[in-house]
Amino acid sequence: MLAARLRREFSDPYRLAKGIAFLAIAYLTLAVILPSTLATWQEAHTAGRLDVTPAMRAELVESLADKVSRRYLDAAKAAGVAAALRQAERDKEYDGISSPGQFARLLTSELQRLSDDRHMQVIFAPEGVPVLEERNFPPPYKDEQPLPAWLVDRLGRYMAKFGVEEATQSEAGIAYLRIDGFERPHRSAEKFAAAMDRLAGSRALIIDLRNNSGGNRDGVALLASYFFDQPTHLSDVVAPRSGERLQMWTRGKVEGAHYGSARPVYILTSHATFSAGEDFAYAMQTRKRAIVVGETTRGGAHPMAPFRLSPYFLALIPVAETISPITHANWEGAGVRPDIAMPAANARSYAAARAAAQAALVR
Repeated sequence: MLAARLRREFSDPYRLAKGIAFLAIAYLTLAVILPSTLATWQEAHTAGRLDVTPAMRAELVESLADKVSRRYLDAAKAAGVAAALRQAERDKEYDGISSPGQFARLLTSELQRLSDDRHMQVIFAPEGVPVLEERNFPPPYKDEQPLPAWLVDRLGRYMAKFGVEEATQSEAGIAYLRIDGFERPHRSAEKFAAAMDRLAGSRALIIDLRNNSGGNRDGVALLASYFFDQPTHLSDVVAPRSGERLQMWTRGKVEGAHYGSARPVYILTSHATFSAGEDFAYAMQTRKRAIVVGETTRGGAHPMAPFRLSPYFLALIPVAETISPITHANWEGAGVRPDIAMPAANARSYAAARAAAQAALVR
């Protein structure tokens, strides 16, 4: 009976469309709209009842100083930052601050000022911070979910953009791909594949990272894999205090159309391009696989790890540095310098005109 009914339901396109629409609305309500609304309410509610007392402030500062001194990648700088935080607490510089959000922002500002590291930050999490294992690199992703969670996850992957904001192609055959963030491959692979399939016939490609604020290093390696014909060593991620090292390579095979190494690629950057966005631009530039056009990026090359400070506060502390096998350096502090410097607002039109002219020469 059940099998017959399922066959009947799925054989009727109208009923199938209604079912998909219902699932989509349910997903948006249960997985997107409701959690967002509850999170906003919870933040306001938690912030209202969780005033930061002097005792809590002292404990947070001590916990933060301890984590920085033990885990920040530069041991000498870590000791100085930790000492400065403890001294500021003793000097009562943080007195009078009771708002948890304000205190997190102040600590973030202090950390970045003292370390000159833009990845360092403290986050107030009103939903609570779970107990975390202290480690430099996250464990490999395992796709082990119960069926209901898997179905919601698949629908979410279908509906979400995961950083792939636009993939279009002009009449002149110049492709445009806007990537605003890098997700882990289990989320972004299908989006990259669909975009590259759409742009497969283009004569040149512009990759827009001007609004890219970072993300996951494995996502960087996955996207780069479309532009090299052989597995290519992009970078090493090194945790100096433990000696741990990860090598980041492109993949030999990718889903969707492989773009190859022959056609021109331009990358657009701005002062807002950061972290993983810089990682991609730097790797493609140093491997001479792309021309970078626009502005010098923000300059954050230190991968970070999460550390629990208290039930409601989390610190993100850089524990490693990215090292290029070509330059044996990175872009920390200096940013990725474009091959062709200009205001970010003009970069797309310039790259499109140059790509079109270049494509016309090889017809």
